[in-house]
Formats: sequence, C-alpha cells, structure tokens
Amino acid sequence: MKEKHRMDTDALRHFTFSKKFTRSLKPKFVYSGILRKQAGWQAAEHSHEFCEILYIRSGSGRVRIAGKEFPVRAGDLVVYAPETLHGEFSAPDDPIETLFVAAAGIRLQGLPAGQLLSPDDPPVFSSGEYRVFFEELFERLIEETDKKSLFFKEIAENLLTIIIHLLLRVCVQSADFEKINDVYYRVKNYLDTHYAEQLTLDGLCETFFVSKSYLSHIFKELNGTSPMRYLSDVRLRQAERLLTTTALPVREIAERAGYPDECYFCRVFKKRTSTTPAAFRRSRAEENAGQGLGDALRNE
Repeated sequence: MKEKHRMDTDALRHFTFSKKFTRSLKPKFVYSGILRKQAGWQAAEHSHEFCEILYIRSGSGRVRIAGKEFPVRAGDLVVYAPETLHGEFSAPDDPIETLFVAAAGIRLQGLPAGQLLSPDDPPVFSSGEYRVFFEELFERLIEETDKKSLFFKEIAENLLTIIIHLLLRVCVQSADFEKINDVYYRVKNYLDTHYAEQLTLDGLCETFFVSKSYLSHIFKELNGTSPMRYLSDVRLRQAERLLTTTALPVREIAERAGYPDECYFCRVFKKRTSTTPAAFRRSRAEENAGQGLGDALRNE
C-alpha cells in the first residue's frame, strides 16, 4: 500500500506550479564567452542568424540595435534578435565587461522563429533583483563550456534555458511595472487638474477602465495613500493656497477647491489642520506681515 504524502508542517513546505504558465522552450546552445574591452572601445556593427543575450557585468556605455542607441550599465541585459545589426560602445572612462551566450532554435508562441522578445519589448532592461542570479548563471554556463567536463553540453543548455526563462520573467515584470506606472500617473495627473469636480472612486475607475481594488492597490504602492485621500490632499493644498494668496470668501474657496459646500469644507479643514479656514488665513497674514516688516528692516 502506498504511503500518503505527508502534509505541510512548520518545518516542511511543498511548492508546485501550474503548467499553463510554462512555455515549451528548448534552445540550442551556440556559444558563450566573456568580453572585456578598453575604455572607449567600439565594436563594428554586425548580425547573427541566432539570438544573442548579453549581461553587463561592469562598466557602462551604449549599444546600437537596428539603428537605435540604448544606454547600458552594470546589471543590464541586452537581447540581440537574429539578423539584427548591432554593436557595442564602451564609455570613455568606464570600460564594459559583458558575459554573453548565443542560442538557436528558440520558438515562442506568437513570435517568429528565433525571436525571444516581441518588437514592442525593449531590447535592453535591468536585471533588477535577479542581478546576482543572472551573473551566477552566466558565469557557471561559461565555466561549463570552457572546461568541457562530462555532460557539459547538457548542463550548458539547461543553464541557458534557465537564463531565458528568468529573462522572460524580468521582461514581463518590467512591462507590468510600466503599465502600472502609466495608470498611476494618468490618474494622478487627472486628480491634480480636475480636483474641483465632484469625483468619486467609481467614476475614476470608469474613466480609466480599471477596478477599484487595482487602482487602490497601485496608488498605495506608488503614493503611500489611496486615490481619494490623495484627492483630499490636493484640495486641501489648493484651499490653503487660496486662503493665503487671495481675499476670496471662504464659500468661494470651498467651491474652487472642490468641496460641495462651505460647511463641509470648514469641517474637513478643521479636522485636517486643527484650525478653521478663517484662523488659518489670519495666521498666514500675520506671518506674511511679519516677514515683510523683517525684510523692510533688513533693507534699511
């Protein structure tokens, strides 16, 4: 009788994965190596019939890919697509050292044969939190192909597969982060300019085609607060500015700052600043008068 698999305990955890998130990927190893160049070095543009992946171990400079230039620095990854002209240029005072590997036989769903990234994906991106992992993988792969010990080819191709999968993970995460940034800044700019309107979280989500939980999450991640709290802060700053720089009635200031009525504005203002709008205005006027007197005395 088969023994049942033990359940997780505090000392033992089992981790599984869903096959629907994996890709059928069997790259063929072509070559690998280390490129160390002097400061200011430039490589003549060339192309390959296979995909080449570079890891910038140290230094800085730029790469030219299909006529476009991209800055690179330590920790960056560079992907050269097959049959694409490319070249490397080391900074004058910061020579580049790269670890590289070439792969053939790449087939990813939705992409031409040999392509690792889509045309919309940036060919240069940071390895981010995986920097040490990438460096170790490249170094181990290069060591295996250099020493050519038993089963080196099989080990090299498995390491290459790990590098490619990890690279795809970083690329997807980078794209997701750019999307999150785009949504966040579009909403933030909208709040910065439409604060006087009667905005709601539901209305914002309808305008930007996102869910309330998603919008609240990205605002908390990037701003440290919720969208509606940020809107409240914007309105309060605008009200303080108008109280300080104009003689407008409190009722009109409330309207211009986006508050539904004067009573609500005064209640919120008192709660947030521990003073009333009128008292705040007097205090700022006294401060400005004192500052003006001080400036006048210093100029005598």
